[in-house]
Amino acid sequence: MDKQKVIKYAYYVVYFLLSVLAFLIILAVMVLEANKNPDPEARKEAFAKMYNVQMKNPNLPDPWPPKMNKQFPDIPLVDQTGVEFKMADLKGKVIIVEYIDMTSPISQAYSGAKTKGTLGGTQQKFDEGTVPVEEVIKKETQGQVVLPHPDVIMVKILIYNENAKQSGPPDADRWARHFGFTREGGVIVAVPQKDMRDKKTDGLIPGFQLVDKFFDLRVDSAGPNPKHSLNFTFATTVPVLLSAEVE
Repeated sequence: MDKQKVIKYAYYVVYFLLSVLAFLIILAVMVLEANKNPDPEARKEAFAKMYNVQMKNPNLPDPWPPKMNKQFPDIPLVDQTGVEFKMADLKGKVIIVEYIDMTSPISQAYSGAKTKGTLGGTQQKFDEGTVPVEEVIKKETQGQVVLPHPDVIMVKILIYNENAKQSGPPDADRWARHFGFTREGGVIVAVPQKDMRDKKTDGLIPGFQLVDKFFDLRVDSAGPNPKHSLNFTFATTVPVLLSAEVE
């Protein structure tokens, strides 16, 4: 074989081996960095960030987010008193579903921080231009629907706690106590039984979805870019759904 070709092939082999070695070194450094944190969840998030990969959350219902005019997902939840239940248990009522990040100034305002104060100390803020949804409904229906209402149940689902971690039953208890929410008053403060934090879920926070008595999603006013107006569609649809008869 030609000597020049041998040298050329040798360079290719050396270049390839050096590239593989560099890759392995970088991979080893990344693994070591990711494993510095003993928290398995934090390690998983670190790997996803390093590889720029969106890891699918196996705890999410299929499909997720909920689809318009389709059955709402039967999400397993735990309420503010520690009782486990599923969303489908509420079928037969008009259900107002709210998705909450406990650090969100808008979530704080929707729950009544203007009158009750914020939960989380003086560093926690609330959005002064946001009012509780029950006030919106009363205003837009001209007093036709006033909450609490015997045929309406509001489910406030805490997705993130004050530390941006998965919310738990103690968080639901604190939120309910601070803002004065009770099941008897038509409000369930709940946390998912399994971690539902995900980019898809983030797209629902903060905001509301409206589920009819047949357990179908009818109005979607959730997230930074809601499909429907809270004032002009969500609130005005509540009395329409209340008038429906359940067989």
